[in-house]
Amino acid sequence: MAFTTRLAMGIMFVVAAVLAAASPSAAAIGDNDVGINTHVPADAVIDLCVELGVGWIRVDNNWPDAGDPCGAMTPFPPLERSATYAVSRGLQVYMTLAYTPPCASTGSSDARPHNDVPDAAAWERYVRTAVTRYRAMGVRHFGLWNEANLGGFWEGSAEQYVDAIVTPGMRAMRAACADCLALGPDLAHSHDYDVWLERILRRMDAAGVSFDIYTHHIYNEFDRPIWDGDSFVNALDRRRFAFTRRSLRETLVDAGHAPGGIPDREVWITETGYHARPPTDPAEMNRQRDYYMRVIDEQLARAWYTNSFFYEILDSGDELDGFGITRRDGPGGFLRKPAFHALRDRIAAEPELSGGGGSTQCSDGIDNDGDGLADAADPGCAGPADDDESDDPPPPVPPTLDAPAAPAISLDGSLAEWTPAVWVDLASPDNFVSPDRPPGDASDLSCRLAVLWAPDAIYLGIEVTDDMHDNAAASDLIWTGDSLQAAFDMADDGGRGYDGDDDFEVGWALAGGSASGHRWVAPSAAPPMRAVAAIARAGTATRYEIRIPAGDMGRSAFAAGDSFGFTFLVNDADGSGREGWIEWTPGIGRFKEPEAFGTLRLLPPGAADADADADADADADADGDADIGQDAFDAYDARPDARPPGGSDGGGCGCRVPPRGRGAGFAFLAALALAAARLGSRGPRP
Repeated sequence: MAFTTRLAMGIMFVVAAVLAAASPSAAAIGDNDVGINTHVPADAVIDLCVELGVGWIRVDNNWPDAGDPCGAMTPFPPLERSATYAVSRGLQVYMTLAYTPPCASTGSSDARPHNDVPDAAAWERYVRTAVTRYRAMGVRHFGLWNEANLGGFWEGSAEQYVDAIVTPGMRAMRAACADCLALGPDLAHSHDYDVWLERILRRMDAAGVSFDIYTHHIYNEFDRPIWDGDSFVNALDRRRFAFTRRSLRETLVDAGHAPGGIPDREVWITETGYHARPPTDPAEMNRQRDYYMRVIDEQLARAWYTNSFFYEILDSGDELDGFGITRRDGPGGFLRKPAFHALRDRIAAEPELSGGGGSTQCSDGIDNDGDGLADAADPGCAGPADDDESDDPPPPVPPTLDAPAAPAISLDGSLAEWTPAVWVDLASPDNFVSPDRPPGDASDLSCRLAVLWAPDAIYLGIEVTDDMHDNAAASDLIWTGDSLQAAFDMADDGGRGYDGDDDFEVGWALAGGSASGHRWVAPSAAPPMRAVAAIARAGTATRYEIRIPAGDMGRSAFAAGDSFGFTFLVNDADGSGREGWIEWTPGIGRFKEPEAFGTLRLLPPGAADADADADADADADADGDADIGQDAFDAYDARPDARPPGGSDGGGCGCRVPPRGRGAGFAFLAALALAAARLGSRGPRP
């Protein structure tokens, strides 16, 4: 199937699947909101939330606080006042039901009853009573417990959480309220949360129950150094290394709840925030502000992530003091921190944070033009105020790189024999668009690449211009420094993730003065890599010559007319770790999607493309006295579960590259920016 058709059908299928899976009363995919955690807020605090402009507050409905919790379950007046006043001020309320009163405990391993596994029948009665009472006040969204993967909140297992909390809780909720939504599981992104989440979802599948919206808590900071673990984006989308915990999206994929890599219903991050310490330190408050803005950026980049609840509206005065974005300042007064002002101004300035519900075609949750896409997921929508879904930009045209038949290639790093090659030049305005995270000085990095072929191998020739070469990493971490990554989809069957059948990702670097290579992705039956590379550095130029045998790519031989999916990227580091990257097409850097690759086409002998770079012969005398590293990479890691760089596991970029000329390129950018990018992921994956 052609790339254009594959991409369009893939996007339509994913969005249609997500829309179908969501509750009818849920917001349309692409609608976004912002919320904030408030516990049990007083009227003055609710007024602060209204001033802030958020559409939602999260409140605590703790079972032990109810009067006679195992009997009549009389009202808890402070919470009832909060819910009533919040709804009257136009706020929507997400209410978390949680914790065990002593009278409902089935046994305790510590002195705290609130984290005990409760009697399921008593819990079911409580949920029915609470949902009935608060639905009458205008509350429709209910969470079932809080951070059950932390011992301080839950002593039981993942299976006990489903059996004693989720299943009876949903039964009670459905009986009490036909239009209420069940949210969960609100796990903390720590320890082995991913194991818990997968076990919970599989147990729920077996019980025939499902959450209407997935909720999760992520406090990971942005721009974490490698040694400090996963960043917010890693935790959300794709983990940084194979040995760190799986991301939320990856875990949903593994649990069978993210077809094509896209969660099958909306995801809300119901706790996230920055702990300013000291709480009013100017630098810390500015970091908190920047964190809030980054979270909103990540939400708006994904159609499936539609709500962020920041923790929290008001400083607590206890060990968590400093998470708040306001602080009591004298009797009845509040200090509003920089994060408060920044979030208020951004919500007011960006209609896409309004939660939809407007009357335009691009904010009504309806597929108005019949293409299977609605609102922000439809390429015809420039924003919520756009009233025409049908004016889609032209479909993207994939770039194609022609590979002439190879003469005898001597692997010496000089590129002297590459005169018949057809070069892709990432410094050309026709082939390069600044990535989302460009190198620190984008002008110091450019590259060109060509491919030649013979029946027994393909050859990659790359010349990188970079003012500083920086790489001393081990082979599996070469992406953290100056390096090359290449990806192949040998069946050219696309997909929104590596399929384990015919996809490969490999990389090379001049590391410590020697050529180093690694394979991150290959089918499980693939033999060890036997590629040979020569890498030379002279002045500001690094030249790669790489020979990849046909057997390495699952072929007995190559032949004229063969074509397969292909892309590549170049990483840049200038002395303090990787700073950025450039790539030929999407699908290898920010996310791993063969669907977005270009095409590599093998030409018959003598049929070199007329557009071949006439300057290729300038390389003939360029090797000079360069240091050359050459190595047969017979120690590649060929494990099928090896995680490739990019996503949470390594590097790449999300630049959008026009195929040939600016017209098609900008159409490509527009389509992906409004559709594929929002369905995939955003931001670098260090």
